[in-house]
Amino acid sequence: MLELQDPNTPLPNSLDKKETQEVIDIMLEFLTKQTGSRRRAVQYINGIAQLIKNPAAKLIHMDNVVFLTLVKDKGVVEFHTMAAKENSIGLADKLRKLADLMRSMGATKMYSYTDESKYRAVAKRSKLPWVITEQQGIDGKKYSVYTLELA
Repeated sequence: MLELQDPNTPLPNSLDKKETQEVIDIMLEFLTKQTGSRRRAVQYINGIAQLIKNPAAKLIHMDNVVFLTLVKDKGVVEFHTMAAKENSIGLADKLRKLADLMRSMGATKMYSYTDESKYRAVAKRSKLPWVITEQQGIDGKKYSVYTLELA
């Protein structure tokens, strides 16, 4: 079992211990693949644990997918996707569910960004009207920004 560094860290979004461990396992698998290092993945997870202490940041768990959502402005939500053992069809379905959830909570826009081209297929499969633009990050990499108007 992976332990967070700070034992006083509250459980994300008041999840029970079993679901919290599922969320940590999904994030650990995803982040280990992304970073190539379990140690770095654990560092990221500990950073996320600190981040979600802020009421504007939430983890949303849907089966094998965890979304990190951050309220950036009134009605505007940035989200990041961490998926383990989820195919593009399942991920597209989870994106639709996330959009419905964000809309029901009063969000008018949600967006994410990535340098991975496979998300274009996921966005297309979701059948949602994503607007995809290109932007250069401060690290010099080119990112695709996926924006969805919810209003």
